[in-house]
Amino acid sequence: MPQRPCRCTLRAIARPLFLLPLLLVSTGPAAALFVERDGVAVAVPDGGNSTVTGIAISCGDPVAFEVTARDGPVMPIAAEVEPGDYLYTPGKVLAVVDAVEIPLIAAGSGEATVLFADDPASPGGMGPLTTDFFAALSQGRELVLRFDITPGDDPETGTSHETHARFDLEGAGAVLDAVFAQCGYPTPR
Repeated sequence: MPQRPCRCTLRAIARPLFLLPLLLVSTGPAAALFVERDGVAVAVPDGGNSTVTGIAISCGDPVAFEVTARDGPVMPIAAEVEPGDYLYTPGKVLAVVDAVEIPLIAAGSGEATVLFADDPASPGGMGPLTTDFFAALSQGRELVLRFDITPGDDPETGTSHETHARFDLEGAGAVLDAVFAQCGYPTPR
């Protein structure tokens, strides 16, 4: 797959963001947490201490991985900090899939936080997420997105990535297969 800079525009992410309310309405005790809606993989967190309301993974060049949050950028629920402290800064975001840490970098797009591979060789250090990353999501049981937003450490883990959202990955493999098949990307396995 060719490596091209992201064309993150409001138009590019509007469709996935529009779909998150549909997921929120459809979730309940018996609902799946990771589902496909109109060609977009969407999920809501089932735990955490952040304002994250969901994620959306959609076709694009590169594949878009958006994180939505209440009232703007991702923030801790209980702390008042200036927004944007973690954007465009390497080392501030981790995806933890079944205890394996994957460094990411966050970009702000106005409507969502968009996550990229932390890749110093790419423009702005933001590389496309790899097939290996999506394979980890497909095969994993749990995704925890961890953000280093405040000066303090997480009292539970002792890490500087104190703000987090947890996602159950049950069903993620089939959902990502369906989404990627629609846009001709390799199956993430």
